[in-house]
Amino acid sequence: MSRSRNSRRAKLRIGLIVVLVIANACVAYVVLKINAVEEAIAETVVTIPNVAPVLDVPPASSDESMTVLLIGSDSRENLPDDWAPEFGSFAGARADAIMLVQVSPATGEISIVSIPRDLLVQIEGFGQQKINAAYAFGGASLMISTLKDTFNIAIHHYVEVDFVGFAGLVDEIGGIPANFAYPSKDLKSGLLVEAGPQVLDGRTALAYARSRSFQEFRDGQWRNADANDIGRTGRQQELVIGMLEALKSPATLSDAEELVSSVGAHVAVDAGLLERDLLALAFDFRSISSESLSGATLPTTSQIVDGVWYEIAVEPDASLLIDKLSASLQESVTDLALTSSSLGIDEVGVAIINGGGISGAAFQIADILSAEGFQIDNVDNADTFDVETGLITVPAGGESIGALLVQTLGWGTVVIDSAATNVTVLVGKDFGAP
Repeated sequence: MSRSRNSRRAKLRIGLIVVLVIANACVAYVVLKINAVEEAIAETVVTIPNVAPVLDVPPASSDESMTVLLIGSDSRENLPDDWAPEFGSFAGARADAIMLVQVSPATGEISIVSIPRDLLVQIEGFGQQKINAAYAFGGASLMISTLKDTFNIAIHHYVEVDFVGFAGLVDEIGGIPANFAYPSKDLKSGLLVEAGPQVLDGRTALAYARSRSFQEFRDGQWRNADANDIGRTGRQQELVIGMLEALKSPATLSDAEELVSSVGAHVAVDAGLLERDLLALAFDFRSISSESLSGATLPTTSQIVDGVWYEIAVEPDASLLIDKLSASLQESVTDLALTSSSLGIDEVGVAIINGGGISGAAFQIADILSAEGFQIDNVDNADTFDVETGLITVPAGGESIGALLVQTLGWGTVVIDSAATNVTVLVGKDFGAP
């Protein structure tokens, strides 16, 4: 009996030793994998120098929301030679896409506000300029400080990707799903896609992100559709959200190492973000879905100031949108953008005047605007057909309506006339032009 008990005890000790050895081996494996991920981050992700002094101190808790400035640079460095016809060979770099991204690890939500690159702002040392000039004049640091000064918002981290990096990133994740209601093209950016569901590769996604002359083939002809910078910010945001959804979220440490190694080489970040526990952050967002992502574009109106085209922030809508982002409220920022920019469309009449001589143009626009809820007061021809570029005249206080008209029509320069009592859409010869 004693020998049997001793045998059982010996087996129990052996079993316990085996369990401890396996447990230690698992711990060692996890430690090695974490080290491997950290090494992958250090080896692949590039850091942007000299931005720490202008960034705000990140939240003490990793669960608190933080704001990240995401910049898409138009640098052509390392661009393949056969891409030059579509993307050009310009020297230097400007901010082609500007996005304020609020990341909320506690809820797994991401909110994005796109800033039009032609937004008129005050840049320290350079006066009134388009906001993308801040990047050209002073790189990441001046862009960060300009946004902070303009919107009174805290920016905790900085992420940058250039043309080649963006295309490479899209290809690394296997493309971005997109659905086109009509065949679409942009001769200037090199975009050409068929209607229906598509998976965009890096080159096509880049052409879509850069498109400012976007057209759809509808009713037997090519028509402009959001063919402006506001339309482009929407397309860029669509791609970023699609990219986030398409990313292979890390379910295991091995997945995390693979993800960091493939994606990290295509982005540059501030040193503080690199030092943050990126592995933990990645796992916090391992279940990204369309429900956890929301986006909006800063409401603006187009104006020509001293012969230069600018986007002018529509207030108080723009400030309300930024305040909502910085206040870490969880309602969709899209809801605010749509509500604020659509106020009063049924309170002001719209007159549509054909000044370019294109047959049926004014009536086509009337049909579009009527379907969107605008009140059409008059459709007529101008005395002469010598208007080259379409103009939208709004009364004082109608800036939001002007911005919505530009967004709806995909073209137009807004002019504010304090003596006007209604809105006038003057159609030019550029209507429907590629």
